[in-house]
Amino acid sequence: MYAVLVTVRIDQSRSQEAMDDLATMVVPTTKATPGFIRGTWFSGEGTGHAMVLFDTREHADQMAARHATPPDGPVQIESIRTYEVRAEA
Repeated sequence: MYAVLVTVRIDQSRSQEAMDDLATMVVPTTKATPGFIRGTWFSGEGTGHAMVLFDTREHADQMAARHATPPDGPVQIESIRTYEVRAEA
């Protein structure tokens, strides 16, 4: 199993727009990605993170490679990294 860890910067003045986009676009699109297992999105004080688990590195890398944000959007991606999951509790 592989995890994609995403870090974003959220425009605080547009936080409601960012949450609407998360609920209507980001989560449904991510859930429909091949190999999706589960995801968790969390934020606070202008920064957000997502940890999304995939069945294979190929699927994780595909999701990481296709994510982009419009330059004028309420959220800007700061980093996307793929990691192999070593343990869960």
